[in-house]
Amino acid sequence: MNKHPRAWHNINRTDIMQNEISPVPLNPQEFSSTFLKRFWSKVDKNGPIPQHKPELGPCWVWTGAKMERGYGCIFKGLKHAKPVNIKSTKASWLIQ
Repeated sequence: MNKHPRAWHNINRTDIMQNEISPVPLNPQEFSSTFLKRFWSKVDKNGPIPQHKPELGPCWVWTGAKMERGYGCIFKGLKHAKPVNIKSTKASWLIQ
């Protein structure tokens, strides 16, 4: 029995990412240069090299604040809504 109402391949992944980040829609163009500087200052690009895939090179390690379950997060002030903490993985996805 399928526990999910829809098959995974029918789900809009952008909507999922947006809903996990914030109840307020975030536009990647709204990230200020200050936010980007703060974000990248918390990324160590010289992390360990994964033994199972050394061709990937060094891992990028989040050195900033972490949520209760250990996920990285960064504060984002919004112009027309209350400020939110964004998971660092989601912020990096939006920045790209």
